[in-house]
Amino acid sequence: MKEVLLRINNTWYIDAVQFLHVLDERARLVTERIAVPGVDLPTTEGLRGRRGELTTLIQQLTETINEH
Repeated sequence: MKEVLLRINNTWYIDAVQFLHVLDERARLVTERIAVPGVDLPTTEGLRGRRGELTTLIQQLTETINEH
């Protein structure tokens, strides 16, 4: 996460583009965990929900970045 944070004049900021890369990687890892054979249904559904939340956040952040 250090690559996501910037410190300017004693204030911490999040680099939106770098944060987007972290979210993309996390979504990829969650997708891989969903595809593992033998995972029980509640776990799979929980992972699908997490992937859906990540996807929504990625889309919103991408749209905001592209607007500016």
